[in-house]
Amino acid sequence: MLEDEIKNKLYPNSSYLLAVSAGVDSMVMLSTCIKQAKSINIKLVVAHVNHNIRESAHRDEELVLNFCQKQNIKFLCEKLEACPEGVNFEAWARKKRYDFFSEQRELLKLDYILTAHNSNDVAETLLIKLVSNKEPRNILALDAKRKIIRPLLEISKEQIRAYAVKEKVPYFEDETNLDNSYLRNKIRNELIPFLTERFNPNIVNILNDRANAFTEDIELLNSLVIEYVKPLEVLEFASKEWLRELVKVINSAPEGLRWRMVQECFDLKLGFILGRKYSKALLSFILGGNIGIELPGGWQIKRKSGGLHIYKSDKIS
Repeated sequence: MLEDEIKNKLYPNSSYLLAVSAGVDSMVMLSTCIKQAKSINIKLVVAHVNHNIRESAHRDEELVLNFCQKQNIKFLCEKLEACPEGVNFEAWARKKRYDFFSEQRELLKLDYILTAHNSNDVAETLLIKLVSNKEPRNILALDAKRKIIRPLLEISKEQIRAYAVKEKVPYFEDETNLDNSYLRNKIRNELIPFLTERFNPNIVNILNDRANAFTEDIELLNSLVIEYVKPLEVLEFASKEWLRELVKVINSAPEGLRWRMVQECFDLKLGFILGRKYSKALLSFILGGNIGIELPGGWQIKRKSGGLHIYKSDKIS
């Protein structure tokens, strides 16, 4: 039963910030959490982001606000300004949403953020990564670092819609979900139906299984990487001694771990995930004789006094 699935993902005596958009997924998540609130003693706060990109955005905000008022639940809303010109809207809006959720969770001293990703989202994300030639990172049911729980992740869109009908959960369809100029929508509206009809009617579950398998493999690789780079923790980052030890552990590791080791060492300093392409470029620089390398975000790395000098082109780090 859907309610039991969600209940099993929640921690009793905890507090949650629910990301609610007015779509069927998040409204069902909110409705089921309300039903469980008393029995497992959880506190709920709702956060809504109004992207201001369509006329119905105000309608969505009103639906969530009115629902929360009837249930006596605190409602927070962030209204976004226009996306900067030349910037990918989906990536920009995603960052804005999660920044808002994280800030409010910390401000209100809540335990976790809940988002309403479901099993169809997992399948879509895997296909997006494959057709975009990106690393197959999966959507995690528990993102401990960012304090995010996704209680619907093992539940299909079909199950969610059926629950909404049965329990009369109010929601609105986002008409931009039909706009296939967005890659996710094209995957959802064209590719998955095609694969379902022409290849396997169980394709969503198959893609979920593969995504979970990728996650298990990546977690294993990451755990091995952490063991390899442990000796560097006691050394000053980018110093001569640190670089010498890094080269030593890289040369002792299997080929498939080497770029991941570089990524692990530099991600925290740079503030973003390098990925395979740039990690391999940085690996070649570290092991080679080049004087310097330029990375995304204006980051520059050069050799200096036997170690590395890491800075931004407009401001020394």
